[in-house]
Amino acid sequence: MHCTGADLNEDTGLSAAADAKGFAVMFPDGGIRRPRADGGYGHFWNIPGVPLIGGEAVPSGTRDDVRFIADAIDQVVKHNCVDARRIYVTGYSGGARMSSMVGCRLANRVAAVAPVAGLRAGRAASPDFTDPETTDCQPSRAISVLAIHGTDDPTNPFPGGDGLRWGYSIERAAARWASLDHCDAKPVTEKVSEHVSRVRYGACGSRSDVVLYRIEARRDEGGGHVWPGGHADLATRATKPSSAELDATQVVLDFFAQH
Repeated sequence: MHCTGADLNEDTGLSAAADAKGFAVMFPDGGIRRPRADGGYGHFWNIPGVPLIGGEAVPSGTRDDVRFIADAIDQVVKHNCVDARRIYVTGYSGGARMSSMVGCRLANRVAAVAPVAGLRAGRAASPDFTDPETTDCQPSRAISVLAIHGTDDPTNPFPGGDGLRWGYSIERAAARWASLDHCDAKPVTEKVSEHVSRVRYGACGSRSDVVLYRIEARRDEGGGHVWPGGHADLATRATKPSSAELDATQVVLDFFAQH
């Protein structure tokens, strides 16, 4: 579940794919370091107000990861030939929840976000956690949002659950982003392959888009907690079932290139 930036690159091939499309890419690590079952160490992101998986509280004194991402953007723009108007953030699982939070808190700094297996629109609201807490995600402007999620994800369940740590459903998260971006109320759903549907909200503010790729398959057929088209399951460090119907790396980069 908790991986490093290097792990993500190894699984997704994102660095090589980004190079081929003319993107610069960096792979930061979350601020909370924890041992893994394989003997190594992984990192959790500090999502403001949200516990870690299993309900563990964020340790006292943990780095402000929203500020960390903002500072990282400043450094990469200052010291490299990078267009400050074309900054994009993606991530998997906890990294997806972090990239969602970046969309909420740093909309003035990024053009688009692409959470894979973890789209949020702010933390879940009590008492039943079936809706986002509206005050927790108030982006300063409309930004484009791409989400990819399997319907049989046991870690971040597509229909919602697990209280404050996860809460409301993926479809509720996408609808909330559509509302934040002032999109048309009714999304258009298109079947793009046997198990994959694309749900798109159009006519959004500032020419933004909100798009959800829904993978309707069992977890052993690519509909679980995975980066589709990747090489290994980042949760278990084991080779995972093929999900060749969707290459998330290319889908994410193509989406960014359009915005």
